[in-house]
Amino acid sequence: MPDVGSADEGAASEPMTIVARALKSAQNNPFRIGMALGTIITVAIVLLIVQNGESAQLDWLVFHFRAPLWIMLMLTMAAGAVVWEMSKASWHRSRRLRSERLDTLGAFRGINR
Repeated sequence: MPDVGSADEGAASEPMTIVARALKSAQNNPFRIGMALGTIITVAIVLLIVQNGESAQLDWLVFHFRAPLWIMLMLTMAAGAVVWEMSKASWHRSRRLRSERLDTLGAFRGINR
């Protein structure tokens, strides 16, 4: 009769072991994760549309119009994504320029020695 508290069972149920197995599986099967994530996002979008079908009014500066709430939410999310991507691009550009300046400074210091 196997021991209920054996060392093998305890090691297999440790959180780090479970996480390590999940990460290894994710590395071996990235397509499955992409499909699962795509499915979850699609279901979330469909639920957003179904639950927010009523019309809403938007007043911004001199613009006034009515549209289904889900369209306004999607436009807001798209605007947020654009701002996010622009900020990432700006951050990467600043890091690249900083690296180039440091390389130039290092080369200049090497010449003067």
